[in-house]
Amino acid sequence: MRLIRTLAVLFVSAFTLTASAQAWDPYNCGFGNIKSITVHNNAIYVASYPNGIYKSTNDGVTWEAVNTGLPVEVVDGIEFIYAESVGSNGTFLFAGTSSGIYRSNNNGASWQLANGPLTANFTVYANKWLKSGSKTLAIFAGTIANGGGIYATGNNGNTWIQGANNLSTNMRVYQVAVVGNLLYAATSAGLFVSDNNADDWDPMPNAQVATYAIQGTPERLVTISDFGYRYSTNEGQDWSNPTSQPAAPNANAQLILYDGKYFAITGTGAGVVRSINNGQSWQPFNTGLVDFDATLQEEFHASGTKLYLGALFDLYSIDGTTLGVDGAGAAMSGRAFPTAFQTGFTVELPSELTEARLVLMDVSGRIVREQRVSPGSQWVSREQLASGAYRASVRDAQGTPLIDLGTLIAE
Repeated sequence: MRLIRTLAVLFVSAFTLTASAQAWDPYNCGFGNIKSITVHNNAIYVASYPNGIYKSTNDGVTWEAVNTGLPVEVVDGIEFIYAESVGSNGTFLFAGTSSGIYRSNNNGASWQLANGPLTANFTVYANKWLKSGSKTLAIFAGTIANGGGIYATGNNGNTWIQGANNLSTNMRVYQVAVVGNLLYAATSAGLFVSDNNADDWDPMPNAQVATYAIQGTPERLVTISDFGYRYSTNEGQDWSNPTSQPAAPNANAQLILYDGKYFAITGTGAGVVRSINNGQSWQPFNTGLVDFDATLQEEFHASGTKLYLGALFDLYSIDGTTLGVDGAGAAMSGRAFPTAFQTGFTVELPSELTEARLVLMDVSGRIVREQRVSPGSQWVSREQLASGAYRASVRDAQGTPLIDLGTLIAE
């Protein structure tokens, strides 16, 4: 309990930061082709292809290679380490390479093979990582028939189980996202949903078109597909187009929901675009990206109050508060109590409030709960909300913050 309250204090402090950053900040790390990023035990890790894994414990001021145990190929006296991805489940680090999955339990000081019988080569490899409940998911490049798709472990990589029930063998899986209590998979055959943590998948009837990226909240889904950038406010039953449509997407597109905003790698040379109104419109967001990095990006990663971006020649980040880049001016007041709760909490909202939603965000800036609220007093049940600190706010239908309810602690 003391640890949770300590984290809550740090969480509140992070939210007091100003949100004036409007440009990507380069790290000038000295290596490039940053394919993947994660944060583990307060250190930044990146996969730089074909140089391996690099680690910084001082926010990018200095970097060290941490490749002991990873496979090395020597060509003309030059070492190549084909690390395609790096991820963390909070206990272990994982690296996806062309020789298989490797893991580290000592902050990257050494790596051990943890691939089991999974396929590994230059076209089939662990490309992305996702922590979902008790499972760690590895999203592999390549078709399911050739060993690609989704694999899950509940024991830190001792064993892997394929999560492909109801997914066809010719599919490619591009991105998997946690939205509320569901998992969504963006695949070459459309959007799929799982309500049992990747054991089984069901197609979403009105989204059966090649889909490259998915993010969202229980109230709103945003996708990038062959139909372009779209959003749904009724769990995918109907889809709407934004007022400004970025360039036609491709399989390199990616999405992340951070700081209450959607960021997208277009994958088309147009760089990064951002939506501050829940996918209704998109604008370029490339200020600060240098030279080719403005057109060639690889991956996002969010941790705490930073959003990271890996690009061709450097690593970048922007700061956030998870309340909005332009601040969260609150013309109305309300409150949520008790601050520390077990089964739920009460929200009291002013009578002048109209259509609005309660939003809970975790320390990484990810929205974990979103539900409609009304004027007056109402009970909010904890349901399956994990223990930890959450920032609570009330927003209008467009996602604009109306009321900051502060930090709540689920004990």
